[in-house]
Amino acid sequence: MALTALSALVFQSKAAQPSGVAKGFGSFVNGQLANGLRSGTVNGPQSYQHPVTGPEQVATQVSAAAAGYYHSLFLKTDGSLWGMGLNDDGQLGDGTVDERDYPVQLDTGVISIAAGDFSSFYIKTDGSLWAMGRNDHGQLGDGTTINHNVPVNIDGHVVAVSSGEMHTLYIKSDGSLWATGSNSGGELGDRTTTERHTPVQVATSVMRVSAGTGHSLFIKTDGSLWSMGNNSYSQLGDGGTTNRNTPAQVAANVIGIAAGWEYSLFIKSDGSMWAVGINWSGQFGNGTMDYSIHSIPTKIATNAVSVASGGNHTAWISSDSTLWTTGYNLVGQLGNVRLAFNSAGLDRTLLGKIACR
Repeated sequence: MALTALSALVFQSKAAQPSGVAKGFGSFVNGQLANGLRSGTVNGPQSYQHPVTGPEQVATQVSAAAAGYYHSLFLKTDGSLWGMGLNDDGQLGDGTVDERDYPVQLDTGVISIAAGDFSSFYIKTDGSLWAMGRNDHGQLGDGTTINHNVPVNIDGHVVAVSSGEMHTLYIKSDGSLWATGSNSGGELGDRTTTERHTPVQVATSVMRVSAGTGHSLFIKTDGSLWSMGNNSYSQLGDGGTTNRNTPAQVAANVIGIAAGWEYSLFIKSDGSMWAVGINWSGQFGNGTMDYSIHSIPTKIATNAVSVASGGNHTAWISSDSTLWTTGYNLVGQLGNVRLAFNSAGLDRTLLGKIACR
């Protein structure tokens, strides 16, 4: 058996298994774990969260999952798209701004999904890209800065999409890379710092992409890794701290990437996984939480096949199909039945067993 889909964002983590079971763990103050519960109250308006520290099953026949800041999406094997959690910006795309404690079906004929902090994106079988939710910086790419609580068509012939906090990147079938949204640090890579409300082309021959908080990563078909955007903590991996509004190559022989909050992760063809940037909360998984800037990539794992980054936590799948998590764990997003930081990596098997190594 092998884990087939992995997604992590600020307060939650989700994984889909080949049996089609979706499991989630972390905070569900807005119902994003879809277990029928949300925040409660104590003595009036004081709200509290119900963190789930171990995985809970929320659906079956699932092929992919994506987690936003306080909302979740998953794709079933029949092509139906489902969502749950916070919806005040319309990120669930169900025509309302009502929170959903249980999954609601959003569309059919879907083949790929992505979640930004407060926005959602999906690709249909015909290659059309659809977006909904927060759009204050043009991150939906529809030419406006108006939020949308129903999906809007952005482009066609799209094969992959990734959304960060306030910007979005996607790849078309011809390998061209397009970007839209906030660009204050040059994260769109269009040689400017001008915010874009409609997508602009920034590269060619691209096969994978990842949008972080204020920076971007992509892999070209030759395996080269490129980065652009905010570089305050050396998260671009170029050895410096100067922002870049033009893509720069930073590594070769790369097969997997994840852009987090002021740090970046990449997997090389030999299965080694590397991290660069700031290690605020142990998200590097190298046994430290030193708060220092790592301007040179640090090797943190071997035999990795897939990686996802939350705000301050990391999840990756190893070649033996085990799921590992490390970093910030205040609301249980590591799924290790503990609420704490972890800086050494935690092994999660398909059965949900946790063993420190």
